[in-house]
Amino acid sequence: MDQLNSAKNSCLVFQEKYILLKVKLSKVEDFGTQKWYYECLKLLANSFNNFQNEWQPEVSKKKLFKDFFLCDACEEIMYQPLVLSCGHTYCKHCLVNRQSENYIEHCFKCGNISAKRRWHSSKSSINLLNQNVCLNSILEYCFKNELQSIQLRLDGNKQFIEKNFKEAEEKYNNALSLYDSNYIALSNLSNLKASQHQYEDALSAAQKAILLSNFSWKKAFYREGIAYKGLGKMLESAISFIRYLSFGDESQPVIDVLSETVLELLQFDLAFDSVPDVVMQIKQVPLFELKGQEKFEKIVAHLLYYGITICNNRVEKIKSIEAEVIPENIIEKLKSDLNCVLCFRLLYKPTSTPCGHTFCSACLERSLDHNYYCAVCRSSIAEPVVLIMEKIIQTYLPQELDERIKQDQNEALVVENDIDVTTIPVFVCSYSLPTLHCPLHIFEPRYKLLLRRVIDSGTKKFGMCCYDDQMGFSEYGLMLEIKSHKMLSDGRFFIDTIGGTRFKVIERSTVDGYYTAKVNWVRDQPIPNDKLNYLKNLHKSTYEKSILFLKTVPVLTIPSLFDRMCSQFGTMPDFVEEELNMEHGPKWIWWMLRATVSSELTLGAFLAMNSVEKRLDFISDLMSAINIQITPASFAKLISPVTVLKIVIQNSLQFSKLNFSKLFNKWLTESFFFFFKHLRLQQGCKQPLIRIGSYWKRKDEDCRAR
Repeated sequence: MDQLNSAKNSCLVFQEKYILLKVKLSKVEDFGTQKWYYECLKLLANSFNNFQNEWQPEVSKKKLFKDFFLCDACEEIMYQPLVLSCGHTYCKHCLVNRQSENYIEHCFKCGNISAKRRWHSSKSSINLLNQNVCLNSILEYCFKNELQSIQLRLDGNKQFIEKNFKEAEEKYNNALSLYDSNYIALSNLSNLKASQHQYEDALSAAQKAILLSNFSWKKAFYREGIAYKGLGKMLESAISFIRYLSFGDESQPVIDVLSETVLELLQFDLAFDSVPDVVMQIKQVPLFELKGQEKFEKIVAHLLYYGITICNNRVEKIKSIEAEVIPENIIEKLKSDLNCVLCFRLLYKPTSTPCGHTFCSACLERSLDHNYYCAVCRSSIAEPVVLIMEKIIQTYLPQELDERIKQDQNEALVVENDIDVTTIPVFVCSYSLPTLHCPLHIFEPRYKLLLRRVIDSGTKKFGMCCYDDQMGFSEYGLMLEIKSHKMLSDGRFFIDTIGGTRFKVIERSTVDGYYTAKVNWVRDQPIPNDKLNYLKNLHKSTYEKSILFLKTVPVLTIPSLFDRMCSQFGTMPDFVEEELNMEHGPKWIWWMLRATVSSELTLGAFLAMNSVEKRLDFISDLMSAINIQITPASFAKLISPVTVLKIVIQNSLQFSKLNFSKLFNKWLTESFFFFFKHLRLQQGCKQPLIRIGSYWKRKDEDCRAR
């Protein structure tokens, strides 16, 4: 009953699609001609394909151990395996036969190099690729007879091309004597017999090939169709060709042969006693209204039902195949060969090089951070490629793989949270501030490793501190979150980050060359209720002073200076009163600090500061001093930054109340000149200022900053 329902459903699918096709074809002049039959047969093959995908239960094709080692092109045991940069593996002779002048490294599955690669190179020749050493070792150990049989079959193909049929048949028979399940050798033997018009022998060889391939090798159906056609059995021949097309391969030569076969069927009166009523229900809808189409309808109905019956039988036979029990010696061989020569552990995300050696992906990445040579043979590496070998490990070494994954996760763990402290990776560069964007260029090998681990872990967060000549890096730092990243062909990174949470370093350590640290998070203290109104007023007034200063900058300097500020730090954030109670306070304060303070020591002090009130006081007093002394009217008198320094010194009492006694003198000499080092006189400036250390000195009365 289920089989009949499936047949009925597939007939309905065919019926529905045929009606649509009929409407389309009825508008052309060749309706009912050979072209029309040709399109109908393509539709019939698609109906088979739809039936197999939609109505049949899913059946795994890879249950046997050898199935993991099948070439994706010839579907035979891989002989001299080569791995392309897209990760697919093929026999060398399959690739050599497929290579073209325009694109030599051509993948049968994806058609091009589709994998994400770190290194890009020009089109490579297949002859420059070496056999994969690891796969070759496993294949020679587990499939010695099969590989010898394949070599004999290839020798037979050469004899066949040279029309030495007797020698070719001998090679094929020798190949079968070594490995009697070599269905490709049987297919080649069928082709040889058909070329000599020995169709009975050709049919026998083709049918054996179909059985040995568990009905999964489409080319065997084509050989069967040719043999049936040679014997004059057109109906059986048509069914074989449709079964070939049902694999989804609309091969033009096969469709042409099928079209010829069906047209020959139409010239004879055929009886279809075996077709059940449920299939003939297709007659209830007048699909074939033209005169002379009834016979074609019967042929289509018979082909459809008979093909579905065969497909169902195929499923039941494949279901009966039980999983193999792999011998212990083969498991031990896999454990031995599937180890990375760099870390001496089970291959994790196995990656192959053009020279044929295989490593863990992370191990190869780290090796190539230092030089572009294979760690085994020292040959130059232009591009790494990903292997399908991982599937073998997942299937036959699952426990070892689980243990290997845990090891990799422990090594790559970049953010580890405990109750009181958090362990983070640290990038030593300079200070950044919360909520601000921070673009970075990463080129050192240790930090490239850090970035890859951060990105692969999914956290996309790391700490950044300033360099310290005694401790290695500063006591305070900032977490950065990666918003976007670009990896260049040589492994360097361009990343765009944004500042997050501040932290204090509790303990320092190193992992694989880069720093890590145990840290405590730094957050602003809650605002007492009795100070809330005062801070709201201070917040608003300080923002207004800052806006006044920013409006003055383009007037006092060249217009592009303000644009460069915005380009480097982004536009100044808007005033939001609610941000006063946020973890790091108002965003615009950090923007102003970044724009006005250049001293790393001072920025570090602000990162350590857990009081939004102190930050507001600093910005407020700084803006007051600048806005009072610097106006457009008095600008000509204040052109020298030394004069500006005097203004700040005159207001030192205002700054001293911020409790920056240790930092104040250093800040006076190292900071504050961000806006003034690019100053230009609007007229009459001819002599430059000379920068000595962190000081700007006047060379002449009329000057300009350079």
